[in-house]
Amino acid sequence: MKREGVFLVVEFPTFPYVNESSKKLFVISDNLFAKKLGKYIDIAVTPANVSEPILGAKTIRISNGVDLRTTPKKRNKLSIDDVFNLIGVANVSHWHGFDRVIYGIARYYAKHGTSAQPEVFFHIVGVGKNLIELQNLARSLGVGKYVIFHGTKVSDELDRLFDMSHVAVGSLGNHRKGLKESSDLKTREYCARGIPFVISYEDEDFSDGFPYMLKVEATDEPIDIDSVINFYRNVFHMDYINEMRKYAEERLSWDVKLKPLIQELFKVSYEKERNLNESFDSN
Repeated sequence: MKREGVFLVVEFPTFPYVNESSKKLFVISDNLFAKKLGKYIDIAVTPANVSEPILGAKTIRISNGVDLRTTPKKRNKLSIDDVFNLIGVANVSHWHGFDRVIYGIARYYAKHGTSAQPEVFFHIVGVGKNLIELQNLARSLGVGKYVIFHGTKVSDELDRLFDMSHVAVGSLGNHRKGLKESSDLKTREYCARGIPFVISYEDEDFSDGFPYMLKVEATDEPIDIDSVINFYRNVFHMDYINEMRKYAEERLSWDVKLKPLIQELFKVSYEKERNLNESFDSN
């Protein structure tokens, strides 16, 4: 491919990625072939915080972005009256930490009673291997009424769920797979939509001073629902929908994120053309 002037760019969503698989066959085959692959790669791209080239290839770190063309912003701000809606969208896995929210809701109603104001609901959108466990947990804690499982939703149905929600729930259990830092796609979608969110990890695109993010401890402790409600009350008076959308346009869109890669491709292209010309001249 290199002789034909083809550029090979390989994305590594996670690195090192072997930890993502417990299958022995995958690990063995990776050990055999991965290093050989490196000599064919022009550029390796990853959101991971790597300190050395991946497989010996030129490595560019690009955190995840969002496609603004397919991500509409919320229609309007929601006041806190009788209901407070949380939403979590994911291919539901243990490291999303949604169990922490369910435990938190159970504590909230144990503290305030079933006549609590506002009533708090957690809308879980998506499917995944952790879904049945969460359904059983909600029932066992007596909060099945307040944890609503919607399954997979897209397009208008998903937009309507976001429009009725006050705060979005990002990953609250990345520590369960040993991650202190991440650049989750859903967090970027939440920002682009203009919905304040809660996470428990470091994200280079959102500093601790970002006003529309609530960062909680990276533990397995239940989420304090009262603190989430107070967080929303504090940002409600701000123009958070438009400000979050503008932030996404300026820092999180793929148009912005891919600029370093495009610049590097021009550089590699120039170097290849120069080397090819030098080769012809020497002949």
